[in-house]
Amino acid sequence: MIITKLVSGLGNQLLQYAMGRQLSILKNTSLKLDVTFFEDQDLRSYKLDHFNIVADVASEEQIQPFRKDINSYQQLHQQTSFYAKVYRNLEPLIFPKHTKNYFKESTWWILEP
Repeated sequence: MIITKLVSGLGNQLLQYAMGRQLSILKNTSLKLDVTFFEDQDLRSYKLDHFNIVADVASEEQIQPFRKDINSYQQLHQQTSFYAKVYRNLEPLIFPKHTKNYFKESTWWILEP
């Protein structure tokens, strides 16, 4: 299972969904969406439920095991700018199953199945 955390407005949600969907197809597994970002938001809300997408919202039980990984990544990313440079050169499919950042650059997209 792939869990994609959605944040921000509709455009970013669509991009994040597309990247998660592509990865789930490549890995031949299901896609779940983490929409917890929107629980404390007044300006933004989850909007992909208006579209015909192939993903369900992840439950708290499904998200919980990955929360520690996210915090570890955030601490490492904040401690060194070198990590960010190395991160860009890594194969995107070897990242942890649930990472906070997503990338809009075309070099992060894998266009072949």
